[in-house]
Amino acid sequence: MYKEPLNPDNPLDVEAAERAMQFDMGWFANPIYGDGDYPEVMKKQVAMKSQQQGLYQSRLPEFTDAEKKNIKGTSAWAIYKFSHGLWKVRHFCADFV
Repeated sequence: MYKEPLNPDNPLDVEAAERAMQFDMGWFANPIYGDGDYPEVMKKQVAMKSQQQGLYQSRLPEFTDAEKKNIKGTSAWAIYKFSHGLWKVRHFCADFV
């Protein structure tokens, strides 16, 4: 899950490692623990690739403002476990009352 830049002195490598982490962890963590939306780098990258493929809109669905408000902060906690060469996530959600 954690990504290291190939060369930590190369800004392009640092940027690529951060982008990879946003696609790995930010994809699910940013909506819950962040601002209620996907990471900006992810939205921009998927929109750009979608446009290059001739699509009229991004393949990444957009959250409505109401959805962002509902999902933000809904997790009580999550556990990250490395097992058999794979990262596994166990996500525990808070109950809605």
